[in-house]
Amino acid sequence: MRSRHWVGTEVVLVLLAVCAPALGTVAGLDQGEGPASAVFVVPRPDLSAMQKSPRERIETLQTSIEMALAAGDRDSRELLEAFGFLGLLFHSASMRDAAEICYQNARTLAPDDGRWSYYLGLVLNTKGDLEGAVASYRESIRLEPERTATRIRLGEVLLELGRLEEARVYFETVERMESDTEAAMFGLGRVAGFEGDHERAVELFEAVLEKQPEASAVHYPLAQAYRGLGQADKAKQHLEMRGDRRVYFSDPLGDMLVLTGKNAALQVVGDLAAESDFSEDSFLGFVLSQFGEVAGAAEQLEKVLEYLEQSGTATQTQLARVHYAAGTLFGGQGQDESAILHLEHAVEGDPGLRDARVRLGNALARSLRFEEALKQFDRALETRADDPEVLARRASVLVSHGRLEDARADLLRAVELDPANPRGWRLLAGVEERLGEGESAAARLTHAIELATEDEVRMPLHKELGDLYYREQRPDESAREYLKALRIDEGYVPALERLAALLGQLREYDAAAQTYNKWIVREPMRIEPRVGEATALILGGRLAMARDRLEAGLVDLPDNLDLKDILARHLAASPDPAVRDGERALELALELYEQVPTPQSIETLAMAHAEAGAFDQAVTWQKRLIDGADEEVSLAQLDLWRRNLARYENRLTCCSLPTP
Repeated sequence: MRSRHWVGTEVVLVLLAVCAPALGTVAGLDQGEGPASAVFVVPRPDLSAMQKSPRERIETLQTSIEMALAAGDRDSRELLEAFGFLGLLFHSASMRDAAEICYQNARTLAPDDGRWSYYLGLVLNTKGDLEGAVASYRESIRLEPERTATRIRLGEVLLELGRLEEARVYFETVERMESDTEAAMFGLGRVAGFEGDHERAVELFEAVLEKQPEASAVHYPLAQAYRGLGQADKAKQHLEMRGDRRVYFSDPLGDMLVLTGKNAALQVVGDLAAESDFSEDSFLGFVLSQFGEVAGAAEQLEKVLEYLEQSGTATQTQLARVHYAAGTLFGGQGQDESAILHLEHAVEGDPGLRDARVRLGNALARSLRFEEALKQFDRALETRADDPEVLARRASVLVSHGRLEDARADLLRAVELDPANPRGWRLLAGVEERLGEGESAAARLTHAIELATEDEVRMPLHKELGDLYYREQRPDESAREYLKALRIDEGYVPALERLAALLGQLREYDAAAQTYNKWIVREPMRIEPRVGEATALILGGRLAMARDRLEAGLVDLPDNLDLKDILARHLAASPDPAVRDGERALELALELYEQVPTPQSIETLAMAHAEAGAFDQAVTWQKRLIDGADEEVSLAQLDLWRRNLARYENRLTCCSLPTP
């Protein structure tokens, strides 16, 4: 097996130095069999739409190959690698026909090198020539049987062709090789799904997700498998989680292809940053289109900056524009300090980068550096005074400084310039409420709701208006707005949370409990709605149901301390003798104290001992509670503890009521 190495510009320079002038796009004579007699075509597709750096890179490599062929250098390692690298450049630029020719040439030059059959298989697959891809992948496996990625790719193509048994063989082989087992299981799961073995498919897909939970592409076939089993709820759940993130498997050759395209894109970033008709929007759009889904994209732009700075040819403006893109990406990732650093370089190097200045203001505001943020927004408004977005952002900073009237002036101007945008009216409502103008604020929010055309916008606006009415002590109108939000989405948690609390305060306990229950359905792992539901049921006199719902909560959240404490106290001190259960209360209280030996758990333990009839133990624990009281315990609380101690000493429970 030949050694593996990859070439770039260094090979081009070597070829340019040693080869004769080029003869054209087709070189070589048919003088017999083998590479020495083959006719090699150097593809020359139209590169006019390509950016300068990758175009020049391809053209230089094309010329160098032609020069080498003209010189009769057909057996050199450099020629082989140059054809292969040119194929990668074409492939990463989606010029598949040209890439196919290059890979064919490389395969002719090195028929025992499985790389080129593999890359040829990738190209043919994307071109839709599935049978050709199968043949190329099989040839690559014959030459390099240890590479599992090729078997996985071949299995995937065979699945597309409906050749399930052949696909199964390749996936099972990968599984036996104990390498990339998740990808093999995913392939076998797809085979099982196509064969109608939905139980086996679910088993395999769930195993893949256990090891690679980020592989969102698994959720769609898993949903189909659950649907085949008649489990509609699980099918719906996984459909909502589906995405494009594929199951990872080790693929160094595929990674090289991705890296080639990534490097070309980074070169284009440098080119675009130097153009005279530079546009912030189009430049940022290109950067995001190339790197928006790539981890570490901002760090890659830092490599562009390093290269440009070392080259000594980059202008201050060019560097500033790349700093702008890097700062924007860091800001999008929530790394505000890095964003600020880059965006400051951007506006210093090119003061005309208005969007960079606005983004810098936003990052500074998020970092609570309000004075600096205000200066950036002021500078941005100097060049375009009638920008409603910047006016709104400056208003937010002014609010943080307590300059409410100035903020209102900005927002009034913003809604005048952009009257159809609900966001401006919403912000104006917030400022006017802080100025004590509740009626006007409510009118502004109502207008924002009328302007909103999408449910996702109207829903939180209804909730905000409900909150405003609540703060204005207008409970009926508050509840009305929460209900309007819930008519859009009955499981909208912010409205459920506020409405449930409001109903509890209005002593509409049954309605409050029902609302908390809807919240539990939407967020079963949250403790707040379960506590709220139990409280509403207890206050509404539905004591047995409160006990049952708390027990159900502990089934779902068996380690939750709050639920254990509330249930233990309810079982120890419920007004309903039929609900009280000293043994169960004591079991929970002991678990609670073992986990958190706090004054509250000690009090609960004393209550439970009393209800279980162990009054001596109840007295001991209650005395321990009182003796350990510190200065933070109020006199009223201490008096209650002493009164309960007296009850236990008189062999009375915490809640002794006459038995009916």
